[in-house]
Amino acid sequence: MKNVISLGSGEFIAKVLGFATTIYLGRMLGSAGFGIIGFTTAVLAYLTLLVNPGLDTIGIRSIAAEPERAPRTVSAILTARTILLLPAALLFLIILLLSSFPAEVRSVYLAFGLLLLLQPLTLDFYFVGTERMGIVAARKSVQAALYLAAIVLLVSGPSDLVIVPLVLVLASLLSLVLQPVFLREPILRFDRATFQAVPDVLRAALLVGSSQLLILLYLQIDLVMCGYLLPAEQVGFYTAAQRIIAAVTLLPLILLQAWMPELSRASDAQQRRDVLRRFARVMIVPGIVIAAGGAFFAPTVLSIVFGNSYLDGSTALRILFLSAGFVFVNMALANPLLAWKRDREYLFIVLSGAVLNLALNAMLIPMAGIAGAAWATAAAEALVLLLALRTQLRHPRETSLRQTEE
Repeated sequence: MKNVISLGSGEFIAKVLGFATTIYLGRMLGSAGFGIIGFTTAVLAYLTLLVNPGLDTIGIRSIAAEPERAPRTVSAILTARTILLLPAALLFLIILLLSSFPAEVRSVYLAFGLLLLLQPLTLDFYFVGTERMGIVAARKSVQAALYLAAIVLLVSGPSDLVIVPLVLVLASLLSLVLQPVFLREPILRFDRATFQAVPDVLRAALLVGSSQLLILLYLQIDLVMCGYLLPAEQVGFYTAAQRIIAAVTLLPLILLQAWMPELSRASDAQQRRDVLRRFARVMIVPGIVIAAGGAFFAPTVLSIVFGNSYLDGSTALRILFLSAGFVFVNMALANPLLAWKRDREYLFIVLSGAVLNLALNAMLIPMAGIAGAAWATAAAEALVLLLALRTQLRHPRETSLRQTEE
C-alpha cells in the first residue's frame, strides 16, 4: 500500500495534468490535427520500444532481487539502450524518407523523433526496483506540469501543430535533469564485468521486449492502421477514445508497478501463491466496475472531455471500455509471469493476442471503421485473458487459482 500510495498519488497528478493537456489539444487542434498527433505518436511508440525493449522490466526485477548488484545492473542497461539507439534512429529516418506522409505529418513525426534521443537517460527502473516510487512519480509530474503550461501558452489553433512535439521533448529533458538529485549513492560502474553483462541483458531483453512489442502491437496497431485507412477526422475520434481509455488504465499500471518488486522477490511456490492471490483481488474488482460503468456512460464521458464534436467516437469508446476491463484481469494473471522469469509463456500469450488483433483490424476497419478497430482490440484482450488463465491453471504449484476453484 505504501508503494501504491506513493507511486499512485504522483502518477495521478501527472496523468491528470497529461489528460488536461490532451483535452486542450483535442479542442484546439480539431479532430484532424488531433488525429495526426495520435497517429505519429503511435508510430513512434514502436521505435521507442526498440531502444528500450523490456529493459525496464529486467532492471526492476534484477534490482529488487539483488540490490547489491544495482550499479552494474544500471550501467549495463544504460549501455544496452545506447547501443540500441543507433538502429532505432536509422529505422526512424528510413520510415521518414520512404513514407508518403503529407508535409504537416512529416514535420510532426520528425519533431517527435527527438524523444528517441532521451530514452537511454531514464532511471525510472532503478527507483522502482529500490521501491522509491515517489521519485518516479515526481519526475513524471514535473514533466506533465511543464508540458501543460507550455502547451497552453504556445498552442492556440491547428497552425501550432508542430509546436506540440517540440514542447514535449523540452519538458521531458528538463524532468530527466532532476534525476541525479535523488540518488543516494553512485549507481554507475563501467568496469569489465559490466560490459560482459551487456550481452546477457540484451538476450533477456529479446524475450521481454518481444512481448512488450506484441502488447504494443495489439494496443496501438489499430490506431496506426486507422491512420492509413481512414480520414484524419475519424482517426481523431478514435484517438480521443483511446486517450480516455489510457487514463482509465492508469490504475492497473500503477498497481502493477507497485507490486512488481514483491512479485519479483517471491522465490518459492508458497510465496507466489500468496502474492498472486492478493494482487488478483486488488485488480479484478475495479476492472469489472470500470468496464460496466464506462460502457454505459461512454457518450457522456466523451462529450464532457472533448466536446460534442467528438461524439461520433461513442460506439468505439463503449467497446474500448469493455477492453479496459479485460486489461485489469490480464495484468493480474499474465504480468506476474514476467516477474517470475517465465518469459516464454508470457511471450506466447501476447503473441496470440497480437496476431488476432492484427488480423481482425485488417478485416474490420474497412468494414466498420473505428468501431471495427475497437472490436479487434477487445477480442485480442479477451483471448489474452483466456490464455493467461489457462497458463496459471496449468501450474498449480505456482499459483492458487486451481486450489481456489477446488
